[in-house]
Amino acid sequence: MRKVQTKRYQKQVPGHHIQMDVKFLAFIRDKGEKLRRFQYTAIDDATRVRALKVYTKHTQANAIDFVDHIIENSHLHIPNRLPHGCH
Repeated sequence: MRKVQTKRYQKQVPGHHIQMDVKFLAFIRDKGEKLRRFQYTAIDDATRVRALKVYTKHTQANAIDFVDHIIENSHLHIPNRLPHGCH
């Protein structure tokens, strides 16, 4: 049986390709109250540097705020912004 080799892709230019995702977080407080949060995550494909921010709502305004946060607080030059699946 032949061993399957997986090839991990990696971009060469930092900031050229950043993957973004949103994860739904659910917690139950002491009194049984449900608490919902949304974790926005971005990972640079060249450096594997990760940034995340947690919001109380999953909205377009929060997505824009997160992208602006990455651009303002990152040392990476981010030339283009494409939605997930458009690469």
